Amino acid sequence: MIYLVRHAHSGKRVHWKGDDRKRPLTGQGWRQSRGVALRLSTEASVSAIYTSPHVRCLETVLPLGDILGLEVQTLKALREGRGRDEIMGRLADFEPGTVLCSHGDVIGAVIRKLVAGGVEVKGKKALRNGKPIWLKASTWELTRSPKGKVKTARYVPPPFG
Repeated sequence: MIYLVRHAHSGKRVHWKGDDRKRPLTGQGWRQSRGVALRLSTEASVSAIYTSPHVRCLETVLPLGDILGLEVQTLKALREGRGRDEIMGRLADFEPGTVLCSHGDVIGAVIRKLVAGGVEVKGKKALRNGKPIWLKASTWELTRSPKGKVKTARYVPPPFG
C-alpha cells in the first residue's frame, strides 16, 4: 500500500503575502494533520514518509513522523507544478507503507491517470459527478500488484472537514 496525502488546509493563496512555498498550515490544517497522523499511525504500516518541500506539505506529515519516529524526507518530484509523470513512473519503486504528501495538482493528475487506466476506485465519497476528488488532508490508499502496478485506489476523506 502507498498512501497519497494531500496537504492540509493552509488558507487561501491570495491572502498569503510571501513566497507561496513557505505558506504554513492554518489552525484547521494543524488539526487535520494531527488527524491524518493519528489515523495512519494506528491503521497503517507506515515505513517511510516523503513530502513536497513546501512548508504546508511538510507540516502536514510532521506529526506522523513524530508519532512513528520516522524521518520526513523531502522529494522534489512531489512539488506543486511537477505534474504526474515523475511520480507515476516511481509508484512501483516505493516500498510498501510509503506515505507521499503533495499538492492538489499532482495528486489530481496521478489519480485521474490511474482511473483512466482502469484502476478500481473504492471509498465513500471518492467520486463527485463521476470524477475522483482529492480534498485537502484527504488520503488515497493505493494497492499494488506484486509487480508494482496499482490495482485499486481507495479514497479516505479528510479528518475534521
